[in-house]
Amino acid sequence: MDNHFGWILDVLVIVIAAYVLISNAKRGLTKVIVLCSGYIVATLLSSMLSGFAAPLLYETVARDNSISTLETVNSKVDLTELFTDAMEKENFGFYIDSRHVEKILNGEKRGKFDDLLFDYVVSQTGAEPYSKERFVSMLNDAFISGYSKELQERTPRYVGMYFRRTAVSDPQLMRDFVTISGDEKMTAQDRAVFIEDRFSAEPSQLTLRIFVYLIIFSVLMVFAALLSAGLQNRIFFNVTEKTDHFLGGLIGLLEVAAMLVLLTLIVRLIILLSGDQASWCNETMIESTGVFRYLYHRFNLMI
Repeated sequence: MDNHFGWILDVLVIVIAAYVLISNAKRGLTKVIVLCSGYIVATLLSSMLSGFAAPLLYETVARDNSISTLETVNSKVDLTELFTDAMEKENFGFYIDSRHVEKILNGEKRGKFDDLLFDYVVSQTGAEPYSKERFVSMLNDAFISGYSKELQERTPRYVGMYFRRTAVSDPQLMRDFVTISGDEKMTAQDRAVFIEDRFSAEPSQLTLRIFVYLIIFSVLMVFAALLSAGLQNRIFFNVTEKTDHFLGGLIGLLEVAAMLVLLTLIVRLIILLSGDQASWCNETMIESTGVFRYLYHRFNLMI
């Protein structure tokens, strides 16, 4: 689905809302009250229980494995080679000494390595090739590209997605990574824990929470459907036929809300699992929508 077709999500929202409201209005209050109540109870319980279960599952099942994987990722990233190659591609007009780059990256002032590398280029060329901001951006792009490549090969796609978001918006992540990489007091596991907490833990827990939500919601709705089928002929309201249908449609708003929460969560899960790389479902497309974009951001509070 191209970004130009994001309107399909808006249409889907309208179709779901219209179908549920009309269907419930036709069935009437008596036949829908139990099921609609089940929808709202299932939505609230799923949200609460998934909020409790996801962090627990993450700590007991996912975290250690993720940290171990990130240790491997970190070991595969050669910062000296990465930044040396990036500067060579800029054709500054002099030989980039990788040994000097390595010395900077492992030195006591490595937290300001980007400033030191820029000063190195200026000292060799006799002038600033371009602004320091552009130079830092070039280094950050190289860091993002190199680290993302290793993440993509070894971790779920949502980890790479959150890494790119974090690194693009804040070059300090690059500086922090260089700092801990040259810290001899830190173990490989310590470095992996830093990365895990910085951009891997959040999407991992979010993905688990959505999965748990969907499972709990599905189970609860099966019980709600069975209960509704058993009670709909035993519940009676002393109201006129028109009032019965009107109230059926009104109560149906609860089902509409539950269905739209479900829709936004499924779309969010697709984006996480694809690393926001799916051409037919991505956040750029969502931002091009109207109604769905509003729901997507507002219903995020449910998880």
